[in-house]
Amino acid sequence: MPKGNIYVPVFFTDKGQVVMRLDPTGHLSIAAGGGASPDPGVAPTDFRLPSVEALAIEPATGALLIGSNDGRVYRIPGVATPVAP
Repeated sequence: MPKGNIYVPVFFTDKGQVVMRLDPTGHLSIAAGGGASPDPGVAPTDFRLPSVEALAIEPATGALLIGSNDGRVYRIPGVATPVAP
């Protein structure tokens, strides 16, 4: 995963819950959420996120792990680049 990225859950009234990514250059973008689909297998920005309680990046795959207030952990692939061993 690129060093220096920061991931933060944010609630937007027009997009609902999203996870924002701030990269080392200062570019802010939506990493996941803001969509309409309840299926976490869709594109990261097409997924409708539940309320985010915790975030983590899976080092081997770069997937975003989202702990939610519904007691589930959602795995969103393709959010970050995996770390080379």
